[in-house]
Amino acid sequence: MLLQHFAEQRPALLERIAEYVGFESPSHDKARCDLLADRLAERFAPLGMVERLANSHGGDHLRISVAASGAPADARPALILCHYDTVWSAGTLAERPFRVEGETAYGPGAYDMKASLVVAEYAIRAAATLGLNLPRPVTILLTSDEEIGSPTSRTLIESTAADSAHVFVLEPPVEPGSLLKTARKGGGMFTVKIGGRAAHAGVEPEKGISAISELAHQIMAINALADMEHGTTLNVGTVAGGTRPNVVAAEAELTIDARAWTQTEARRVEAALLAASARARRCTSAGY
Repeated sequence: MLLQHFAEQRPALLERIAEYVGFESPSHDKARCDLLADRLAERFAPLGMVERLANSHGGDHLRISVAASGAPADARPALILCHYDTVWSAGTLAERPFRVEGETAYGPGAYDMKASLVVAEYAIRAAATLGLNLPRPVTILLTSDEEIGSPTSRTLIESTAADSAHVFVLEPPVEPGSLLKTARKGGGMFTVKIGGRAAHAGVEPEKGISAISELAHQIMAINALADMEHGTTLNVGTVAGGTRPNVVAAEAELTIDARAWTQTEARRVEAALLAASARARRCTSAGY
C-alpha cells in the first residue's frame, strides 16, 4: 500500500524537492535560510504544531509536533531529525540548476538533504491520507547549521532527543550501495593563528619572519596526526595569510576539521593540537 502510494506521489515529491533546492540555503546566510524556513513552516503547518526557534547566528530552527490520537498519553515521541542548510554557496544554483536524468535528480543540496525534508513531510502526510494510526507522537526537528557542526542547534538536538523514544536521522545513505548511516564520528573544529614579522621581501627579507612558511610547517604536522587505520582524519580546509607579494607575511591562519570514532583518538588529537608550538625559527607559537 505504501509503495503504491509513494509511486503515485513521485511527481509531487520531485516537484517539492525542486522547490526546496530553489531556496539556496548556505549555513552562514541567515536571510536565505530564513526564507526556506518560512516555506517549510508553511508546508508543515497542516501536519502539526510548528514552533519556530529564533537563531540570531543563522537560520531559525523549526520543531514540528505531530499528535497521535490513538497513542497512550505517556507515549514518548519519535524524533525525525533533518537539516535544511547546505554547503553550497549562493549563486551555485545558476551554474548547476535542478534537473532529473533517468532515475536521478541533481541540484545543489538535493541529496544532502533537501530530499529528506520532503521524505519527512510526505511520510506524515501519507499516514493521514491512508488512515494509518501513529503508535506514538512524532517530533520533526529541522535545523539550519548541521553543515558547520551544529553550533547553535546542538543543545536543542540533545534536549529534544532526550525526550524522545527513538531518533531517525534522515541523512542520505552512503554510496555505493545506498547503505543507511547508523553511526557518526565525533568532530571538532580548530583554528590556528600564526604571528610572524613583516619586512620588505626584496630589500631586507632577513628581518622578516614568514607566518606563511610557518603555516606550511604546521600543515605537515597536522596531517601527520591522522590515523586512517582507526578512522581518525584531519583536514586543513581553509588557509589565509599575508598582505602582498613583496612583503614577508606577518600573519597567517588556517582551519582544521578533525574527526574520530573514539574518545581516545579525539583526546589524542586535541592534546597534540593544543600542545603544538612554532616549528620555524623565531616565529610566534601557533595558537589552536
